[in-house]
Amino acid sequence: MTSSAAIGLSIRKEARALLPMWAACASALIVVGIVGDPRFAEAGRLVYFLGSAALASWSIGHEYSHRTLPILLSLPSTRPRLLLMKLGVLIPLLATLGALALTILPPFRGFGRQESQALIPALAVVCALILAPLVTMLCRSPLAGVVFALVITGWVHLLAQIAGLVVYGSAELLIQRDQLTMTLRLWGFLSVSALAAVAGWLAFMQLEAIDGLPDVHWPHGWRRAAAARPVARRRNPFWLLALKELRLQQMTFIVAGLFILGAIAVTMLRTVIPEFNGSPEPIVALYGLLLAWLIGSLASAEERHLGTLEWHTLLPVAAWQQWSVKAGITLGLAILLGIGLPMLVIVLVSSDILNPMHPVYLGVIVVLATASLYVSTLCSSGLRALTVSGPAILVVFLPLGRMIEPFDADLRSPYGVLVLAGLLLLALRFAFENHRSAERSLPRVGRQLLLMAAVPLLALIIRRL
Repeated sequence: MTSSAAIGLSIRKEARALLPMWAACASALIVVGIVGDPRFAEAGRLVYFLGSAALASWSIGHEYSHRTLPILLSLPSTRPRLLLMKLGVLIPLLATLGALALTILPPFRGFGRQESQALIPALAVVCALILAPLVTMLCRSPLAGVVFALVITGWVHLLAQIAGLVVYGSAELLIQRDQLTMTLRLWGFLSVSALAAVAGWLAFMQLEAIDGLPDVHWPHGWRRAAAARPVARRRNPFWLLALKELRLQQMTFIVAGLFILGAIAVTMLRTVIPEFNGSPEPIVALYGLLLAWLIGSLASAEERHLGTLEWHTLLPVAAWQQWSVKAGITLGLAILLGIGLPMLVIVLVSSDILNPMHPVYLGVIVVLATASLYVSTLCSSGLRALTVSGPAILVVFLPLGRMIEPFDADLRSPYGVLVLAGLLLLALRFAFENHRSAERSLPRVGRQLLLMAAVPLLALIIRRL
């Protein structure tokens, strides 16, 4: 095979890997623009940020997920040419997605009066996009690339704000403090982006085809204690299934741990810097929604990605019992870590009323976890499920929400709660059907979506009769 032919095949492979995720994000942005409701602008903005970071991470991460990295590195082409080929496919997709968001989403129309203020959000996005492939190569996980890239970008933003409060703590110097904070964010994002670009280039030049996560060197005493444990012993199968589900949610626990560290940092900053008095409720509410989204996305897709789904059918446990454990752990974690943990944090950090913990918020958490779990049964990796589930939920629920908006009072009644519970049970039933089968055809998915959409519409018609 010649070098030009190999590059052509690689470009087509990159396009096949990235186009479905790009199409899902673009469809969600278009639906948000068609609906035209400013209440959903933040959801579209979140889809754009996460979708762009996921695309950047997936450009390298799909080689790890599909185990095609050895084939890529063995192609008759130089490493710089391979990297430029990936960037040649990725950059146009990110540019078109950014242009679509700039055109459709109201928050993107004019970031501020000054050009530097308008530049900072764009630099934050660029910083996360450059960091995502680097962290993916370091962690050998595309999902870790997205999470840690966004965390590092958020810390740059937070440290600039802290520095402004340290230098100008009084309220009288508000203009000077904002100018310093803006300048620090500008240079912080530029510096991190430059360092990440150079480090990412060097990392790809030295990239090796190594499967699995990086090795963790435990202390000698821990290794010896672990080796002394008996290898085989009789244990409860349902307990083992629950442990397996918890192991699939490793990234969930990492995100929850980062949230706890952030809450501790905010508490310490409030004791040192009294002017640091931002309200934590919006961040806490956003964390709960993102965590429910993540938990549902990982539940089934990660098991399929790791190759454990097929041999689980051979276990001496009924399939419906295995699914009950999976669904129970998924919804339980979403409620415990998405609601229980934020409530504890707000009680410790803030004395304000727990506005995000309204009963409707609990319903949103359960719906989001269930919907992302359904999408997860149709995807082959956790990151793809995470990227597709958010846009898919917007594409399906926004038009449906506009159709049933005149009957909003009926949906908030006990009758509406029962209809919602029935809809969620039906979604779990269809998710179980998809989880057991390797078939994921469009007619089958379309039939399931039509049946789920018919439930609230028929319930409202019956209610009106």
